[in-house]
Amino acid sequence: MVYGNDFKIDGKRAYSTYIELSVPFRLGGLDWDVRAGVTPFESAGSTFEEKIVTETGKVKTYTRGDWLYGESFTCNLASVRATKQLEFKHFNVPVFVELHTNPYLQRANLVLGVSIKSL
Repeated sequence: MVYGNDFKIDGKRAYSTYIELSVPFRLGGLDWDVRAGVTPFESAGSTFEEKIVTETGKVKTYTRGDWLYGESFTCNLASVRATKQLEFKHFNVPVFVELHTNPYLQRANLVLGVSIKSL
């Protein structure tokens, strides 16, 4: 994805860009896919205010930036997927497991899946 129609926190055009590299290979009887995705520069975002009440009862207001993909060069995706083809009479049933992470958000998901293909 190159040059999205979006805006930075300061109101200037962000032209958010996302680049992903995928490397498929076969190892140990499984089909593997390793992927990495990056945002090469500041993405779109917005600001918001957060009000905090202190222990003394005073209200403090903080303004914070919130970026969709990252404040600068950011790794948004690091994943590895393993797929095994289970064969039945007239069908192949690919079963996969994927560890999908977003290092920028410090989140990870384990995805399990199955699909059916006719021969």
